[in-house]
Amino acid sequence: MSQSMILLALIGGFSGWHYVRGGYVMQLGIYFNVCALAYMLFGLTLARAEMSLQLVPELEEIGRMSIAAVIGFNFAYLIAGARRRPRVFRQTLDYLPSHTSLLFAVGVALAFEAAAVLLIGPLEFFFSDRADRFVLFEARRLMFYFAGFINVCLPMVMVRYFRLGQRRDRRLMYFLLAHGAMLGLVTISRFDLSIILLCLVYFLERNSIIGGRHVIFFLFVSLFLTLFFKPSLYQFLIGQSYHTEIDTGEYTNWIRHTVMLLGRPDVELPHNGYSLTLQSLFVPSPEEDALSEWFVREFFYERTLLFPAIKYGFSGVWEGYAANGLPGVALQFAFFGACFGLLERSPSAMRHVFIVFAIILMYRLFRSETYNFVKVYAWYFAYPAFAIVFVDKFIAFASRRQSIETGQWPREAGPEALRGGARN
Repeated sequence: MSQSMILLALIGGFSGWHYVRGGYVMQLGIYFNVCALAYMLFGLTLARAEMSLQLVPELEEIGRMSIAAVIGFNFAYLIAGARRRPRVFRQTLDYLPSHTSLLFAVGVALAFEAAAVLLIGPLEFFFSDRADRFVLFEARRLMFYFAGFINVCLPMVMVRYFRLGQRRDRRLMYFLLAHGAMLGLVTISRFDLSIILLCLVYFLERNSIIGGRHVIFFLFVSLFLTLFFKPSLYQFLIGQSYHTEIDTGEYTNWIRHTVMLLGRPDVELPHNGYSLTLQSLFVPSPEEDALSEWFVREFFYERTLLFPAIKYGFSGVWEGYAANGLPGVALQFAFFGACFGLLERSPSAMRHVFIVFAIILMYRLFRSETYNFVKVYAWYFAYPAFAIVFVDKFIAFASRRQSIETGQWPREAGPEALRGGARN
C-alpha cells in the first residue's frame, strides 16, 4: 500500500473514531486530521507533481514522518480525551466574563488598532503588498499586539451569546465578525479571515444550528479557496500580480523546507527548539533564535537583507525528526494530542474559547515549529484571555464588596453565565 493510501486510511479512520466519540466535526482531533489531509496528503501529492524525480527518496521519508505524526497525535488524543465525567458538577466551572468587561477589552483593542493605522497611514496600511506590510507592522508590533485582543474577545462573546441569548452579546458578536471580515479582506490576511470563519462554524455546529455535513463542505471549500485567495485579492485590491496564479505554497512550503534540510545533513542545526518553547511561556521573545529564524538566515540570507521582516515558516515534522528520527516525530505530535485531548474533556464553559484558539493555530503544527505554536497560543491568545478574566473577576469582587457596604446588589457579575443552560 502506498504512503498516500496509508495516510488517507489513518486520517479517515481516526476522524471517524473521534466523531463517534465526540459527535462533532469541529473538535480538535478531527480538525488536526483535516489539517493533516491538507498539509500532508494533499501537500505531498502537489510536491510529487512539482518537484524533481531526484527528490523521491526525500519525499518518501517525509511521507513516513507524516504517518508517524498522525499516529502519535491521534493515539495520544484518544487516550487523554477518554471521558471521565465528574461525580459532582461544580458551577464555578461555568464562569464566563461579563459583557461589560468584554466590551471594554474590545474598545481598548480598537483604540490601539486605530492608532496604528493613523501612524502608519491609511493608504500604506490598506494598500501595501505583503512584504512591505511585514515591515510596517513589525515597527508597530506592540500596538498590534494589543489590537489583537479583539480576536481573543470574539469566541468569549460567542460563548456568552449562545449560552445566554442576550441581544447586547449578539450585537457585539455581529460587530466583531464584520470587523474581522473587513480587516482580513483589505489586508489580504487569511489568518484574520480564518479566525472569524472558524469561530463561526465551531459555535454553529456546537449549538446544532448546522450539521456535520455542512461543516465538512465548508472545510473543503476553504481548502480550495486558499489556493486562489491571495492571487485574486492582490490583483483586485492593490493592482499587483501575485507571483503565481495558484498559491500552493501554503501546503508545500514546509515540505520544500524539509527537503532542503534532508539534503544538508552536515548543516549545524541549533538543538534549542524545545528549551526555547519552555522559555517562551515566560518570556515573549527569548534572546535565542527560533528554528524558523535560523532557517531563513541559513537558506535565504540574501532575501532577509531585502525584506528584514519576511517570514518563511519552518517544518513541524522536521523538529521532532532532527531530535530523534521518526519516534521523535511521533512523540512531538503525541504531546499535542494529549494536551488537546485533555482540553476537550474539560467541563468548563471557557474550554470552548481555548479549543477555538487551538483550532485557529493548528496549521502552525505543520508549517512551523513547536516554539511558534506555543508562543503565539500563550502570548497572543491564552494570556490575554486570562487577563480579561482576571480584570472581570476583580471588577465583580469590587462590585460585590460595594454591594455589601451599600446594601445594593450589582447588575452584572462574571458568574452571570450560571443562569445559562449546560450546553456542551
